[in-house]
Amino acid sequence: MGLGALQHIFQNFWAIFLVILFFGGSIFIHELGHFLAAKRRGLRVPRFSIGFGPKLFSWKCGETEFCLSLFPLGGYVALPQLANMEVIEGTKEESPSSQKLPPISYLDKVIVAVMGAVFNALLAFALAIILWQVGFPSTASHQTTVIGYVHPKISVGTENEIEGPAYLAGLQHGDRILKVDGKSVSDFGEINKRVVIGCEREKDGTPLCTFTVQRGEKLIDIQVHPKLIEMNSRSGDAMRFIGISPAEPLVVADTAKNSPAEGNFIKNDEIVSLNGKTLYSIIQLNFYLRDHPSEQLTLTIKRGNQLLSKTLTPKMVAHTRPYLHIDNQRNTESFCIPLVIN
Repeated sequence: MGLGALQHIFQNFWAIFLVILFFGGSIFIHELGHFLAAKRRGLRVPRFSIGFGPKLFSWKCGETEFCLSLFPLGGYVALPQLANMEVIEGTKEESPSSQKLPPISYLDKVIVAVMGAVFNALLAFALAIILWQVGFPSTASHQTTVIGYVHPKISVGTENEIEGPAYLAGLQHGDRILKVDGKSVSDFGEINKRVVIGCEREKDGTPLCTFTVQRGEKLIDIQVHPKLIEMNSRSGDAMRFIGISPAEPLVVADTAKNSPAEGNFIKNDEIVSLNGKTLYSIIQLNFYLRDHPSEQLTLTIKRGNQLLSKTLTPKMVAHTRPYLHIDNQRNTESFCIPLVIN
């Protein structure tokens, strides 16, 4: 069995463990709500169990037995004054002690019944607050407003291509977008949103977006006419596209054996320029390699605090595309050719 297969198996086990852990945690919070409400209202609580079936281990605190059972896909709080628990607990005969318990009011029943859901709602609110404060993983390409590549062509449908609106308007890779239609933007997701939901138009109805960009030391306003591309042929829904991609650091994670990159790069090298021109994205490098398949390249890399120059020539492989294999450290899509990125 290969290493990849073992990693896949362990990943699956880890995923199953996490599902059980979080599902069990949610159940615990739910049942804790019932338990605390029942104790507060003076009800008898003989058992608090996470899971069903045979007990794995248990301990007693006061009148309540706390236990972890074999099957962790559920749980319960035994409340003989609220509901008959014989089916869940596995006994068919009614306990004599439960017959002697005093009845409880309807208010007590309602409070105990709803507190499980209330505690789940409180858990969801607490998790939302934590996520709001901590945030979620985001790549550098999502956080930037710098253009990494301006597409000369964009696809319309499955076969047709048109000139990219941003390319026609004169946007360039390296431009830092400050505003879209007069509204400030803080990341590339916001830029895309402003383009898609924008409602500015020329007098003849042509879609219009005005970009305020910083190019070097200059601030420039550039008018772009987004292309409406049909997303649903039945409804006729269309979305506005301009053909730009975000900038991203080109940090090397690994190189392939017997490739031109092997021996020239090590892990965490950052490729900063190609033939003296700044590289802003992997797409920019991909398309350059596609258009110059046999050209010798001079790449400037940053290794620690040093800038190094590497000269190498892409190698043609069976799929007839130029090949310079480097695994880039990022958590986005894989661009298979000509530079393989994971």
